[in-house]
Amino acid sequence: MGNSLFGFGDAGRAATPHTTATRRSGLAAPARASVGGYAIGTWLAELRTAAQVSVGEPGGLAPERRRALEGIDPWWCPTWPIVWQRAYSVARMWWLELDGQVD
Repeated sequence: MGNSLFGFGDAGRAATPHTTATRRSGLAAPARASVGGYAIGTWLAELRTAAQVSVGEPGGLAPERRRALEGIDPWWCPTWPIVWQRAYSVARMWWLELDGQVD
C-alpha cells in the first residue's frame, strides 16, 4: 500500500522506516506525536474524527482509507477512550519483550 493512500506525501516516505515500530505499538499515538517531523498524532486524531462521520457524509473517512488503517492496526479508532488503547499498547509491547514471562 502506497503512502499516497494515507496522504503522507514526502513526509510519509521519510517515515517509512518507522512502520515496523508502528505495527508493534499500533496507531494510538498522542496528538502531539511526530515521526520524521510529520505530525502523525494530529493526522491520526483527525482521521479518528472523520471516522465518526457517517459513510458518504461530508468530512467522513473514505472506506478504502479505513480498510488501510485497519490493516495496520485493527484498533486504530476504538470506541473506548484512546488513552486506554495507548496504555494497552504499551503494556502489550512490554509483555512481548519479556516473552510473556512476567513474575
